[in-house]
Amino acid sequence: MEIARLNPSEIEAALAAGALLVDVRKPAEIAESGSVPGALRIPIDELQARLSEVPTDRPLLTACNGGGRGKRAAQLLAERGFQVQASCGLRGYAGPRCFD
Repeated sequence: MEIARLNPSEIEAALAAGALLVDVRKPAEIAESGSVPGALRIPIDELQARLSEVPTDRPLLTACNGGGRGKRAAQLLAERGFQVQASCGLRGYAGPRCFD
């Protein structure tokens, strides 16, 4: 299954259209560089065990720093029937970030 990959400049438009970003980075990475406001934060190593937290009623973007873990997360979610729109890397993302 081929998952689309968004460039950092395309993330805002996808979010504005209703997609939910699933940030699969480790908490320490998020603390250092922030996350996208409203993102669902589940580290890639915990995603399988926490699938019940992922909504099934909206398209999903999966993200990490460079895109590798985001792609793996997108594949896992798509294989389990979630609406995966694309994966992306947040390095180079110029939109709003939160550090909470």
